[in-house]
Amino acid sequence: MSQFTTSRTTTTNPSSSSSLFSLLTSLNTSLSNLSPWQLILLTSSSTLLLSSLLKSLKLQTLFDILNSTPGLKTQLEKAMDEKIDEAARGFPGVKGDKVERELPELGTPTQQILSRMNRMKAQETDILNKKYVSGQVYSNDAAHEKLLNEAYSLFSLTNPLHPETFPSIKKFEAEVIRMTCSMMNGDENTCGGMTSGGTESIIMAIKTYRDWAKEVKGITKPEVVVPVTAHAAFNKGCHYFGCKLVEVPVVADTQMVDPKILERHITKNTICIVGSAPCYSVGTVDPIPELAQLALKYNIGLHVDCCLGGFFVPFAKRLGAKIPAFDFSVEGVTSMSADTHKYGLAVKGSSVLMFRSKEYRKYMYFLCPNWTGGFYASPSLAGSRAGGLIASCWAALMHIGDEGYMENTKKMLTTANAIRDAIRKHPHIDVLGDSHAMVVSMKSDKFNIYHLVDSMGTRGWKINAVQNPSGAHICITMRTAGLENEFLEKLFESVEDVMANPKKYRDTGAMYGAAVWVPPKELSKMMVGLLDSWTDVERGTDEEKEE
Repeated sequence: MSQFTTSRTTTTNPSSSSSLFSLLTSLNTSLSNLSPWQLILLTSSSTLLLSSLLKSLKLQTLFDILNSTPGLKTQLEKAMDEKIDEAARGFPGVKGDKVERELPELGTPTQQILSRMNRMKAQETDILNKKYVSGQVYSNDAAHEKLLNEAYSLFSLTNPLHPETFPSIKKFEAEVIRMTCSMMNGDENTCGGMTSGGTESIIMAIKTYRDWAKEVKGITKPEVVVPVTAHAAFNKGCHYFGCKLVEVPVVADTQMVDPKILERHITKNTICIVGSAPCYSVGTVDPIPELAQLALKYNIGLHVDCCLGGFFVPFAKRLGAKIPAFDFSVEGVTSMSADTHKYGLAVKGSSVLMFRSKEYRKYMYFLCPNWTGGFYASPSLAGSRAGGLIASCWAALMHIGDEGYMENTKKMLTTANAIRDAIRKHPHIDVLGDSHAMVVSMKSDKFNIYHLVDSMGTRGWKINAVQNPSGAHICITMRTAGLENEFLEKLFESVEDVMANPKKYRDTGAMYGAAVWVPPKELSKMMVGLLDSWTDVERGTDEEKEE
């Protein structure tokens, strides 16, 4: 709680001190006639009563009371601003450049622009060279990245909103969708669309099921049932499209959803259920075949979120990994999402949303036949889209190919399995969840696991904190494949470090520790402040004068 502690100055005047003294004297006189056992009973009863009142009082209600008290409200706001400022400082700005607040009066010469941009790029390259990151950057092949850039450049001014002008982009998009559907064991009826990423794919799936359920089943109060480990994009999609999100707890040991428990949450308003393959936090694959049986039983949709693992899990399963059937080979799976810009090794900004048939996909579209500008139709949230991204994505899939993805997956899976096996043998940490994919999540009952995140950061490894339950994970990519020995050496050093120095690290632990006692509404205020800071030009540059 120390990060929200505020200072308080107390002033005392003679009259208030006198009144307090009189009250205490009277209280002592009244209690002096009680026997020791009566005092003990009174104290115990008072403690139990106070504890009961505190438990019944919602945490947010307590914060609302504090926020309604003028003096305390000011102190809380000050403490919140300090925490936002502290969190914002954790995101570095560009060094050695000036802040641009207005359009330049005259155009800037090409070489000057490129020179500034190259200096900024060099700083980011330096960050990546000094630290291994979990996820984030998936490719480790300069020649492949050069191909992607060239492909994007060739089609940088194209727009799939105008297929009559850019038929090549229409071809690229159709073929990316078809190749991805085939990879997921789709048949000739399987179809889909491209989006800007996993979040948009998930949001569009929710929009699709909402409109489908309204027209086909007459549902006007739609509900989406998800495991608590499902991606936050489902929360976002339900928020955007007015659906009720129903979260189902997962089994503690495996971190996978129990279909029997999930079934209890299905109602007449359920439009779809969700399974992950794998989930982001711990890398577990939900029991998709059992969930599919529920989808068939209740005539509802089943969306398999394969955004993270789309171009990993199919190949891992073929390599013999302990992964259940999860794709269109399972009857009852009605939609899937797979990000091409992760393990597909395409440029950021592309994902594929797939449907078992056009009977579902048509509800993804937005149609406006009576617009004054003519017939308007778009397949996703965006109108205009970057054709260069689609072209670059097509180039990535063509360049890597089935054999290339299989080889990549084998390397990453070998690394992930080696790390998992070593963690299981360690006396002070253990694997969190029953994962057999590329995400390795860990926990500990010996020390604060979030301190491990900070300690690893000082050793050149950026791993991720996860919560509910507390844990940390590394998502293996081609940048970290083959580095299991280096990772484990630093991991075990960090374990010894945090156990020997429990007070040495506090940043990540303090942040996630706050989530235990600070209600979501208050944490959201901090998150708003942090997001605001990212578009604050003063924070975007650490130094105004050029080097």
